[in-house]
Amino acid sequence: MSWLLSLKGRSAFLLILYLVVSLVVISATGFRAAKRHVREEARREALRALEQFAAACHGRWEPGMPMSKNRHRMDSSGIERRLAVVPQVVYAAFQNTAGEMRYVANLDRKYEWMLKRSKFRNLQERSLQITGSAERVFMPSPSDVVREFSLKVRGKNGEDLGIVRIGIRESGFPPALGRLLRTTAGTLLSAIALTTLCGFALMLLLIERLERPIQKLHRRARFLLQPANTSPPGQPWTSGSHDFTTLLTQEFDGIEELIQRLKSDRSKMVGSLSHEFRTPLQVIQGFANVLRSGEAGPVTPEMEHCLKIIEENSQRFSGFVDNVLDWVLIEEGKLTVKAEPFQAQRIIDSAVDLFDQRAQSQGIRLHKDISGAGRALGNPSRAYQILVSLISNAIKFTPQGGTITVGLRDCPQGIELFVQDTGPGIPRHLWEKVFTEFYQVPNSPQKRGSKGLGLGLTLCKRFAEVQGGSIRVHGADGAGALFCLTLPKSALA
Repeated sequence: MSWLLSLKGRSAFLLILYLVVSLVVISATGFRAAKRHVREEARREALRALEQFAAACHGRWEPGMPMSKNRHRMDSSGIERRLAVVPQVVYAAFQNTAGEMRYVANLDRKYEWMLKRSKFRNLQERSLQITGSAERVFMPSPSDVVREFSLKVRGKNGEDLGIVRIGIRESGFPPALGRLLRTTAGTLLSAIALTTLCGFALMLLLIERLERPIQKLHRRARFLLQPANTSPPGQPWTSGSHDFTTLLTQEFDGIEELIQRLKSDRSKMVGSLSHEFRTPLQVIQGFANVLRSGEAGPVTPEMEHCLKIIEENSQRFSGFVDNVLDWVLIEEGKLTVKAEPFQAQRIIDSAVDLFDQRAQSQGIRLHKDISGAGRALGNPSRAYQILVSLISNAIKFTPQGGTITVGLRDCPQGIELFVQDTGPGIPRHLWEKVFTEFYQVPNSPQKRGSKGLGLGLTLCKRFAEVQGGSIRVHGADGAGALFCLTLPKSALA
């Protein structure tokens, strides 16, 4: 019973049901067509028999001849043998113009009463007069139908002899149709059995292939939901389990809840660590400033060098903390900015001034290319943060003697701020991937500085998007990189 409720059992049952219903429908359609064909053929044979009967009466019946002799001549014509070939004929009779029965060629006593109803209706009499033939229907019972065909008969001299009547039983299966049913019944049953067997084997094979990945997912789901210090459960889901869909649904609901909890815990932990790092970092920067100011005593060249290293690393670490905090805000969906019109050239001037001395000390030429004007619509502090991140990356990868260009230009989408360097560039297939969080270009020939967390470009992209803008990268491998920040243009002059 449990196997019937399993995936294999239910699938096999549905397949068998589908095949049986399909074959039954196809068989019924074919049977109805064959039945219609056989009945039409039987009807045509009966009408031919009617014509033969009329022809026999025309050639054998003489009005002035004694009745016994006329009947003998009709018997010698062999009309009864010809009518007996058609099994649907239940009676065949010839009657004169006065309605008197003169000759009965074939008669089933069950239908004898029909012959006594020789009085035709007006419509049938008119049809006999005009067309020479008529038709009417008897229904001895709800399951039996007899259709009678009548035909006028004329003598050799053209005189009206009377009519011939033939009754054809249309209800019930004629012998030909019965033979057809018996012939096809075995074939259909064999086809159903063979098709069902093949379909069942095929379904079992397909279900077996389908169950393997389902069982694998089930084992992994159970393992993820177990405590970290336990081993995977030893009893996996089997094909006999009829509630596997409910089981998998519950397990994946649990996994989704676990993932949400891990994300929340991760965000809380990262936020707490970042805030905890800020306090000692501010203390380090404060005491470094005190030492540099000379309040604790004269500053020697060696101390100046050490203080410079402390300040550079504290600033770099402060940037890491800021990036992590921004990333936490983005992950929690709490990053929002207020868009306002601002002069894009001003933030370019500020960013270039910030890195000008650092670039000169490393033998890099940093200059501006302002070819556009107007006010951008966005958040100036976030736009400035994007430029600072892009220029910092450019300085890391630009060799000594290289050039970094920070510019502003108009574009169809609004205003475009760009940073272009003469460094190693980024391969085309990595242009979209560099904006993925924690991703760093493999084997990149970084010239100076330590590698970051891989969040800088991710944050740049998110900051650009929340302002209604976009950021993209160009530049072939070995030909430098070009980062373009596009922001909407303010309608205010």
